[in-house]
Amino acid sequence: MRRRSNGPGSMTGGWCGTPRWTRWRPGPAIVLAMLLVPVGCGKKAEPPAGPTEDTEKAPRQVIDGFTLRATSVKGLLWVLQAKRAVSPGAGVPTQLDSMVVRFYDGEELPRSVLTSRHGEVDEKTKALVARDSVVVLTPRAERLETEMLRWEPKDERITTESYFRFTRGGDVMTGIGFEADPGLERYTVLHSVRAEVRDEDDARIREEIDGPGTGKH
Repeated sequence: MRRRSNGPGSMTGGWCGTPRWTRWRPGPAIVLAMLLVPVGCGKKAEPPAGPTEDTEKAPRQVIDGFTLRATSVKGLLWVLQAKRAVSPGAGVPTQLDSMVVRFYDGEELPRSVLTSRHGEVDEKTKALVARDSVVVLTPRAERLETEMLRWEPKDERITTESYFRFTRGGDVMTGIGFEADPGLERYTVLHSVRAEVRDEDDARIREEIDGPGTGKH
C-alpha cells in the first residue's frame, strides 16, 4: 500500500471542495464505507411551514369606517357606523370600536341615537350588542345610560340586565334591568327601581320600588 502524499496530487478542501487523488487505490471494504457516507453539502431542506397559532387567530377582515344598514317593510330601521370593525370569520359576530347606531321607524329623522365604546353585530341576524359607556339619546332629550345593551330586530326592543340610569327632563330613574322600544317611549324596568321626580313646585320626590315597573312617554 502506498502512503498518502501531502504534495501535489493529495486530496484537499474536504468533501465540498474539488478532490485531487493520489495513486493510492482503496480496497473493497473501504469503497463500501465511502459509499455509505452522505456527500450533500447544502442545508437540509425544511418542510413548508404550516399554519401557526398566530395565523389561525389573525382576523379575517379589518375595516376602518364600517357602515351597515337594516331595513324592513316600514323602511329604514337603523344605520350602524363604527370607527373600526374586525370580522374574525363566518358565523362569528363582527367586533366594533366607537359604535354609533341611529334608529329609525321609516321616517327621515332618527328616533334615537345610541353610542358606545365597543360592541358587536351579527351580520346575518342583525342583532346588536353595545358595551362600555352606552348612551341612548332621543330628540326629546331623554337619556338612557348603562354598560351593556342589546338590540333584537325580531322584537324591535333594546334591553339590558345591567344597572341603568334613565333621565327625562328633571326626573331620574335608576334600577337593574331595562327594556324599551328604540325611541324610549314605552319601557319596562325589571327590579330595584329608584326614581327621583319633580312636582309642579320643582320639589324633589323620591320613590323606591322593589318590583318591576312600566312606563310610557
